[in-house]
Formats: sequence, C-alpha cells, structure tokens
Amino acid sequence: MEKQGLQTLRLWNPLFTKIYRKNEWGDTENEPEDMDANEIVEYQEEILAAIEREKLPNEGERGLAGYLDNDVLKGKVYSINPAVEEWDGKLWGVTEVQSYGELTQAELDEVISELTGQFSDGYVPKKDMCPSEVKML
Repeated sequence: MEKQGLQTLRLWNPLFTKIYRKNEWGDTENEPEDMDANEIVEYQEEILAAIEREKLPNEGERGLAGYLDNDVLKGKVYSINPAVEEWDGKLWGVTEVQSYGELTQAELDEVISELTGQFSDGYVPKKDMCPSEVKML
C-alpha cells in the first residue's frame, strides 16, 4: 500500500491498571490491586515492550487496522498502533490512527467503537510486563 498523503490522528485514553502481588509463598494473588495513572509512569518502558511482544507477525506496520470489520474503513485506514505516553505526570494510552485522507465523523466513531471493543478486555492479556508483577488487563 502507498503511504503518501497519510493523515495521522492520535486518540488518548485513560489507563486502568492493576497489580498482582505475590503472597508469602511466592504465589500470585488472585485479587489485583488498582494502580492509578501517575503510579504506573515508572512502568512505561515495560508496557511499551509488552505491546510490542503482543503484535502478531501478520499485523506488520498496519497494526490493528487489519482487524477492522468494515471493508471500506479497512481500506481507508492504513494503520492503528497503540502505545503509552506520559503527559501531565500520568501515563495515558495513545492510539495512532493513520488514514488515507481525513476520516469523517461517522468513520472516526466507527474506529473508536471498534477500538473500544478491542481494548475492553485489555490489549495485553495478562502477560507479565516486568519482574515486579505488573500486568495490564
């Protein structure tokens, strides 16, 4: 696909993270503890690495764009790639959407709806992100 003339849109969303601590026997607790966005800033690199590990080989640089249900939208959206960034002392989810031309409001609404579905169960499904037992749900 030709990448000339791509429009870039960045969608920001809050992160809801949990930590699974180890008990006195070294087993992971069943119940997670909530962490807020300013507490997880120190895990930014680990989270980015986990996002990279979760990418499937067939996704390539298009990322999640290949999973769009609408074929017209799938042709217009070149790539959808999630990441995290620090802003104002907090860690945020940032999803970069690249498209051939500007998305209409209806197209943007559909992309957001599909991403909401993708992210509702957690983009990185309970994978260890670092030795401190932080997991993204």
